Amino acid sequence: MVKLKIMVFAIIAVTFLSASAFCADNAAVPSSQRKGWSEKREASQQQLYKELNLTDEQKKVLDENKTRTKEEMKVLYQQMQDKRAILRQELQNDTLDMRKINQINGELKDVQVQILDKRLSGILEVRKILTADQFKKFMTEMQKRSGQHKNKR
Repeated sequence: MVKLKIMVFAIIAVTFLSASAFCADNAAVPSSQRKGWSEKREASQQQLYKELNLTDEQKKVLDENKTRTKEEMKVLYQQMQDKRAILRQELQNDTLDMRKINQINGELKDVQVQILDKRLSGILEVRKILTADQFKKFMTEMQKRSGQHKNKR
């Protein structure tokens, strides 16, 4: 029984550590630095639009899609944070209720799956909006940017 508790705690701890690195809270970043990031993201987006030679209609639909997806993801990330807080609280109880811990962990995994599904649907929406050639350029550029971002860590 003790080994099971230790194993469950270790799994949960690893989940928290890996997910927290993935979803770092923006509140810890100074406001002035966030504004700089926002401006850089906007400039980068405009540069990408220019490189892809998008029409005004494509830009409009992409911006609408981005806004909608961002709001939906915000809700999902909040749900994930809420589930983590509940799980942390449950783990601090003197007596562990494994049924409840497993239930909360299952709910947390469900939210993470929803996030992954939302990412995929976002990419599929972009593919519908862009031409085949534009989408290839888009994916190449995203891979480049992703690699640059990982190298900064």
